[in-house]
Amino acid sequence: MAVDLKALFIQRYAPGAGRLYVSTSGNDGNPGTLASPKRNIQAAVDAMSTSGGIIYVANGTYSGFVMGKNNSAWTLVIADTRHGVHIDWASDGYAVTLTGSYNAVWGLEVQGNNSQATPYSSGIMAGNGHHLAMWCCHGYDFSESAFGGIRADFVDVCYCVAHDNARWMPECGSGISFYEFIRQGNPDQFGYHGYIIGNVSYHNWNDPYATANTDGNGIIVDDMDWTQNAGTPYTGKVLVARILVVNNGG
Repeated sequence: MAVDLKALFIQRYAPGAGRLYVSTSGNDGNPGTLASPKRNIQAAVDAMSTSGGIIYVANGTYSGFVMGKNNSAWTLVIADTRHGVHIDWASDGYAVTLTGSYNAVWGLEVQGNNSQATPYSSGIMAGNGHHLAMWCCHGYDFSESAFGGIRADFVDVCYCVAHDNARWMPECGSGISFYEFIRQGNPDQFGYHGYIIGNVSYHNWNDPYATANTDGNGIIVDDMDWTQNAGTPYTGKVLVARILVVNNGG
């Protein structure tokens, strides 16, 4: 029996009442209704109330964006079909940044430029916040990592596919990377602070001719004891389950 992962995502991360729409045929001056959508995802994110809601994005190619509000209920960015919303990222930094609180994305395809040493880039990254999630996304060709989190808490990466990342980054990257988390509250009802479930990660590696470092793991949960920088050791538990990891470095 097939599982409707989009419906499960909406159920898992209960959004607020707001509803906005984005389409490549839209205009950012529009109100963001189904009949009159916005053009850019960032415009819809900026327009969404901190009371939360759903931003529905029609299939097509879009610019990267930042979700940074501290919401009282979840704000979800949802692609029309899985991997139908494409973000082609050829700049430094993150194609999609999740920060603040109660922000999540579903079904995005993010592509970097892994054919050269710069820019240093990652796909969808959660940082400096809590309750952040990415589901059913596809990330590839980034010089660092496709998905992950840094100095955050309650981060979920589920049912994503990461491949051909991490080749050029001198600081090392991996397909999916969690680094130096900061505990922000008590665990959920199952005792966890985050979930890495149902992902596929393959062909991520560090080129030995590009860097002396050897990372490029399929998945890494790294330095939660804060041995590399000054910080408080992280005591939250992250559940890693039902993962397929093949032909990576590390």
